[in-house]
Amino acid sequence: MSLDFTLEENDAMDYVKGRIGEPLSNASATTQTKYKKGEVKAKKIIVDSIHKPLVAYISDLETSKEMYDKLVGMFKVNNANQVLFLKNKLKDIKMYRGESIRSYLMRITEINNDLLSIGEVNGDRELTLITLGGLTREWDVFNTTILNNDRILRFNELLARFTREEIRMME
Repeated sequence: MSLDFTLEENDAMDYVKGRIGEPLSNASATTQTKYKKGEVKAKKIIVDSIHKPLVAYISDLETSKEMYDKLVGMFKVNNANQVLFLKNKLKDIKMYRGESIRSYLMRITEINNDLLSIGEVNGDRELTLITLGGLTREWDVFNTTILNNDRILRFNELLARFTREEIRMME
């Protein structure tokens, strides 16, 4: 959301969030001018911050709030699709034959980070079970040992155990 940061940095977020609305017609000329300048500034930031093909979708809108809301609405739909895509990718992840545990864990972490970046949080339990479920057969003994514990390890604990186990397997 670099657009949000830019709007915030330029004191224009209150316009796009509707916290600063158009003044009443009987407001002073100074108040009217201040509002119009802020509104123009917010619109310019929005237009300058998006890809040019998207400008066509918002160019006919009256206020920066309408523009911002339209863009947010457009990307919420894509966000839902992206969440679904990434959740399925994470659920279906499998360790490749001959792949190092570090590489496998890096792929899982990357997908999880992508989900976090769009506001989706996976619980430790879910992430641990997905990770264990995608292991190759050479990790069966380790997998069984972990799953036979009284509690499911947190993902960070699992990462530490994997590292120790991989070192032990190499000896």
